[in-house]
Amino acid sequence: MLFRSALMIAEKNVARATNHLNMAKEKKAAGVIPDAEVTRVQVEVANDKLALVRAKGMVRTTLGQLNAAMGLPVETPVEVQYTPMAVSSVDTIDVNEAIRDAMHSRPELAAALDRMAAAESEVKSAKSMFGPKVYTEARYGREDATFFPEDKSWMTGLSIQVPLFDGHLRSNQVARARARSQELQAHVQHLLLTVQEEVWTAHAHLGEARETVAATEAVLKEARESVRLVAERYQEGFATTNDLLDAEADLVRAEGACTQARWSHLSARSTFDRARGTIADNHVEQNPLQETSACHQDSAVKALLGGAK
Repeated sequence: MLFRSALMIAEKNVARATNHLNMAKEKKAAGVIPDAEVTRVQVEVANDKLALVRAKGMVRTTLGQLNAAMGLPVETPVEVQYTPMAVSSVDTIDVNEAIRDAMHSRPELAAALDRMAAAESEVKSAKSMFGPKVYTEARYGREDATFFPEDKSWMTGLSIQVPLFDGHLRSNQVARARARSQELQAHVQHLLLTVQEEVWTAHAHLGEARETVAATEAVLKEARESVRLVAERYQEGFATTNDLLDAEADLVRAEGACTQARWSHLSARSTFDRARGTIADNHVEQNPLQETSACHQDSAVKALLGGAK
């Protein structure tokens, strides 16, 4: 998308410079300006055309890289559709709600909670080894010396196994399982803090990107107006070629800065959605099992946060 925008800007620059070259030629034909000023404008047009060629090359290279990333032949025709995203204020985003969303939506947190739950089950299983084991047995059948048994037989039994000494094997198993559980619990608590920090930082960067877009759009608006006024003054003979070229250079820089700011805003928005765990909400339908897992994850997170406090 960034290279597409750069291509559009380069095409506009070529068209604008060509128009100014025609104006310069008309003024030169009228004897108002010398050949040197026309030549200078021609150089600017040539530079803009070179920039357009480079922009087309970057777009072509980027589409090939996109095909390779999707596992397609690089020569496959690709048409990228770009839908401009509204640059909304971050004041409408509740960062605390975003952190809560991340707590039950981030997949790495869900995986860590599952591992912690498995470790807790291992602790319970190890502790159960200390209790007595009860065995029951029942059997019923027929037996005899002839082909078809005539005598009925049955048997029932009950046995209890109580471990007395095992060389501290069970104690070591419980200690090892408990240590593993505590290790995973500490990891989850650290991961919770990391997720909170990521959401908070991404929210701050998103606000910074929004303000940068607003600032560059204001500069771009002023630069366009400056070019329009200088072009009118140049056509009337009240501005020099240097004035016109300087105004065009300011406009080119403003367009580049605005494009970069919008790209940075899209990147910051994607980073925030990823940190929040909602980057695919508009494309993937959540099923009931995912909703149940999210509720379980949210309960586990609340329990951990409550224990940390």
